Amino acid sequence: MISRPVRIAVLLTTFAAACLIAGCAGQPEEESPPTLPPYPAELSAASTPSQVATVLIQALDAGDKQTLPGLVAAKHEVDQVDGIYRQYGKSHETPPETAAGMAVAGWVMSYEWFEKGATRVTGEDVSGDTAAVQAQGRNPHTGRARLLTIEVVREDGVWKADSRHAGDERTRISPVGQGSMLWGAVGGCRSPTR
Repeated sequence: MISRPVRIAVLLTTFAAACLIAGCAGQPEEESPPTLPPYPAELSAASTPSQVATVLIQALDAGDKQTLPGLVAAKHEVDQVDGIYRQYGKSHETPPETAAGMAVAGWVMSYEWFEKGATRVTGEDVSGDTAAVQAQGRNPHTGRARLLTIEVVREDGVWKADSRHAGDERTRISPVGQGSMLWGAVGGCRSPTR
């Protein structure tokens, strides 16, 4: 004869299996495809590259990973990532959300070289639909001044941060001074010069 606790365990196991087969546990929700967050509300088509860079720096200072993806020039980032695959004879279609996530991760890691709250935009050079915004901050470890150039492009009628020029002459580490950095690579900035 089977003991009462064993019978209860068998009944519960059978009931649980029946529920799973019959769908008693409910249907799993379909995941909606990821989407890029909207362009930050404090910016508009009339915003300047310097204003976009300021919002980017403020979001980095605050660790605001909700705002940062909305600042990514996602189409340009997709082109850059897919271009890397093409260099090696591969075909690839990177989702914009993935490219934006890579850019944000690069920005966050690169910004570790800057003291939070100490980086300020100092100028911009605009040429058509591209611009380079200069900023100055401090190294959090040494207190030394650090220079930063943020590349931005017009995408969908607004200025967004871009890293598509990484590797060409415009995005090499600038000779602006000691400790200068330049956004580059997929969404990050080049290694520090010191």
